[in-house]
Amino acid sequence: PYNAPLIQFSSWMGGDRD
Repeated sequence: PYNAPLIQFSSWMGGDRD
């Protein structure tokens, strides 16, 4: 919903997927 794009953003950003 609102955090959907945020997850994908951090996904390739290496923030939450570090």
